[in-house]
Amino acid sequence: MPVRFPSPPQEPDQAIESGLSEIRTAAQPAADTRFAELVSFSDKRYPHEIFSARLDDLRKGQGVASAQPEGWRYLLGSAPTLTSAEVARSTDSDEYLFLGVNSGPFNESFEKALANVSGDDRVRNGDFECRVLRVNALYLVALWLHTKASGEDLFVPLAPTFSPFVAGRVYPVREFDELLTPAAREKPDDLKLRSTL
Repeated sequence: MPVRFPSPPQEPDQAIESGLSEIRTAAQPAADTRFAELVSFSDKRYPHEIFSARLDDLRKGQGVASAQPEGWRYLLGSAPTLTSAEVARSTDSDEYLFLGVNSGPFNESFEKALANVSGDDRVRNGDFECRVLRVNALYLVALWLHTKASGEDLFVPLAPTFSPFVAGRVYPVREFDELLTPAAREKPDDLKLRSTL
């Protein structure tokens, strides 16, 4: 069965539409309006929820089960100008905040991973919902195929990534957790963290 893409609640959709509308309006006076055309809300694809895992929880061995939802993301356009737009849930309310658009390498890697997993027997014979797992402290982003039936969740690290994770490889959740825990424990505390996606 093809990977499912969930229908986002109305609030994230509205926040994305509002943010992209502001970008289009700001870009209109420019001589080059390709960017304004690129972020057309009607061109959004692959809606998926973003989950984030904290380093301290991973160090305790809690694995991906500790990951919490933090927002929604969509792909816009197509290669070579593939872009994503993301909204995050406010920590103070149920409102969603527009975070902007991103044209980084994870967009292309995400789309490539989706195409590759379609040939995996576990995916063809299963029922999976598309998510993304982000571990900012490890600079790790992975396609998360959350099972809607029996079987295990599957994870595909997106490029660029680091050893012991292999970009594009499909990991069952238990194997993925076995790599996450030591990676989290080996990570120094004194490095400045940054968003990766």
